[in-house]
Amino acid sequence: MINLVMAREPFPSSGPSVFLAGPTPRAGGPVESWRPDALAELDRQWVSDLTLTVYSPESRGGIRAEHYDDQVGWETAARQRADVVLFWIPRDEEHMPGFTTNVEYGMDVVKHRVVLGCPPDCPSPQRNRYLQWVGRSHGVPVRATLAETVAAAVEITAARYGADGRLRKDPYLLAQAAVCQLHLLADAISTGAVDRRDTVAAVRAVGLPDVIDAVLGGLGGVVRTPVQAESDPMSEDDPMGLASKVILEALNCRRAECTPDQHHKFVQENLQIAADQINQPSA
Repeated sequence: MINLVMAREPFPSSGPSVFLAGPTPRAGGPVESWRPDALAELDRQWVSDLTLTVYSPESRGGIRAEHYDDQVGWETAARQRADVVLFWIPRDEEHMPGFTTNVEYGMDVVKHRVVLGCPPDCPSPQRNRYLQWVGRSHGVPVRATLAETVAAAVEITAARYGADGRLRKDPYLLAQAAVCQLHLLADAISTGAVDRRDTVAAVRAVGLPDVIDAVLGGLGGVVRTPVQAESDPMSEDDPMGLASKVILEALNCRRAECTPDQHHKFVQENLQIAADQINQPSA
């Protein structure tokens, strides 16, 4: 079931939600809104018994806000509340340039769960190239069709909730915590604050099923990590660095031939290698 909440309407108290972000056509212009199609696609793909709230920044009945701040304030709050901010950008420089969308995307890509859809057959596809590059560099799912973009948003949103409607532990935060733990342990080892042989339990704890399964099993191929591999300062030769790099590579993997089970096995094996190396007596 879909619950459509349009601009400046009250927010529901809880439950899964998606915000439909992207350019809005000018009133009376030749371009129609893409949001009805997105709403229909969400209704088709959302199969959970839970009600999915869909936030639309368009006004019901075309009645615009009396005050600009009311509209902007509502949109900002709705994007912050949403489990996923779905950006669909069929850019048309003449009729739907999307200037505000560019700013919102830049704000949300580093703070929120975002999926990005950019149709290659839109009138101005070249103006989306930088957004696509930024999205991929942040691990955002980037798609070419509305159906694929909706599918990514649905998968991420559904993975956040249990059958009872309660919010699960956020798999992205679990992944971030696991990698950060490895980084902190590596720093402690490099400064001599912690003996390598005392860290084996901590390394094994990073491989607990509730962490690995939530990240790799629950989300399938739609995964994102807020930690970038390029910024990893540790050497691949260091056991902690190896384990951290393995997790990051698995999370960022986009190869069609790889499955969540293979990722899980790969991560577990390499965590064990790291643990075994750390547990070896110093020479």
